[in-house]
Amino acid sequence: MSLDMEETAAYHDVPPALREKFRASLPERLDIIQTAWKAISEGTPSEFATLRLHVHRLAGATGTYGYAQLHATSCRLEAAIDAGQSLDAMEPLYLELRIAIESL
Repeated sequence: MSLDMEETAAYHDVPPALREKFRASLPERLDIIQTAWKAISEGTPSEFATLRLHVHRLAGATGTYGYAQLHATSCRLEAAIDAGQSLDAMEPLYLELRIAIESL
């Protein structure tokens, strides 16, 4: 069990099997976010909508499943996207999100 989950597991009544299924979906979710990030960095600004949608979904799901740190990072990245920050400005949050997912 990760520290992230231990911090918030008491607040959620999600069965362990569902938490594990969600955790197993994180690499695929990260792939979608990375693909959108790369497309934006290569000159496809329309992918900001895709990036925001998937970061938003990740923020909601991580809150539901009790991943406090990942939830907070996702929420901060979503807020940065909503504020219209550049990729350069958001890169530390993006890297923090990637590291958080990869460490689970």
